[in-house]
Amino acid sequence: MSWKTLKRFLYHEGVRAKTPREVFKEGFRLGLLKEGDTFWSQMIEDHNRTSHTYDEAVAKELYLRLDKYLKAFEELRTLLRTKVSNSR
Repeated sequence: MSWKTLKRFLYHEGVRAKTPREVFKEGFRLGLLKEGDTFWSQMIEDHNRTSHTYDEAVAKELYLRLDKYLKAFEELRTLLRTKVSNSR
């Protein structure tokens, strides 16, 4: 959901990105993401690995990254809210 939200924001800024990786790369390029596009790409890979796999070891590995992911989502939400509020 975060990549689709960021995609819509970028669209309104005149940036056309189609895939999650493109969206995160553009978001980082524009200074909207602190962590870098590789961090967000890792999230995509984690999502893909766990969406259709029920491997406990993989789940535990992902679990260890959830705090960092949550923090990144919250920072993105705050930043986008601020930018949208300031543009009104």
